[in-house]
Amino acid sequence: MSTTHRGWKRTAPAITAGCVAALVLAALPCQAGTIRHDRADSAYRNLALEPQFAAVGRYTTGVSSCSFTLIAPQWALTAAHCVDTDLDGRIDDESITNDTFTVGGVQRRAVELHVPTGWTGDINRGFDLALVRLDAPITTVTPATIYTGFNELGAQIVSVGFGQGGTGKTGATGSSGIKRAGQNVVDRFAIFRNGATGLIWDFDEPSPRLSPNQFGDSTPLDLEMNIAPGDSGGGTFLFENGAWYLAGVHSGSYDYFDYPGSITDHSSYGDGSLVTRVSAYQSFIFSIIPEPASLTLLALTSLILIQRRPNAVPSH
Repeated sequence: MSTTHRGWKRTAPAITAGCVAALVLAALPCQAGTIRHDRADSAYRNLALEPQFAAVGRYTTGVSSCSFTLIAPQWALTAAHCVDTDLDGRIDDESITNDTFTVGGVQRRAVELHVPTGWTGDINRGFDLALVRLDAPITTVTPATIYTGFNELGAQIVSVGFGQGGTGKTGATGSSGIKRAGQNVVDRFAIFRNGATGLIWDFDEPSPRLSPNQFGDSTPLDLEMNIAPGDSGGGTFLFENGAWYLAGVHSGSYDYFDYPGSITDHSSYGDGSLVTRVSAYQSFIFSIIPEPASLTLLALTSLILIQRRPNAVPSH
């Protein structure tokens, strides 16, 4: 996960009508984030400790790690490429029962897994999310509420995860496992050939800047951040009508720019993030997890057919 395919290179997208034609991109999968070089890391860690982000946890295997968000007491939402470790697009006999889902100091194992049928193993074709049923409910953490609106473009968001650290000048250099949260603005929608959609933004550098502004406003937010290796599956949150909602699942990042002097040239200034759009998959989610009573009047689109690997037995 966090070490897979790090050598892939990306090319910049063509921009039209507020959208990114994602077919020309090759985002890096398995991407808590790189931060502004002129801000203290403690500010990002403290933001992650805010109660509205308590549902974001860490998902680990024996050799790698991702992130996830608890969206019901017994259900975790993460990235499909985190559970599809060979990236073949299929849920087969490979077991995830030894993987650990930890949030709020509580650990759980997986007993059931669902991914959309559109998932192919390539995050650049969309559908990069997975629902995991845990072996027992978590009652000490309030689950996140998924976003069902369609007002993400131009919205200020907060992304939360356990990925590698580093700054915009160094790129992702640290170890994963520290929870951070940072801000950005949704600059573009990603539109894939198969109709799947995602959210994209760039990592803006404060002045004096060496990196180009890829799109949107060039002024960075106070705690501007880009997702990095280990962040995959983590949550992007949006504040609307007085409440916080889970609007995205971290998929990967784009190396738009080779930042001069960076150590890893990954998730540095001038690069971008790709996030799976939760609202586009609300019917998939609600076909597995019953809708909250507050959303029963919402008119959902037809259900997305799913692949399922049932009856995985947890290891105690």
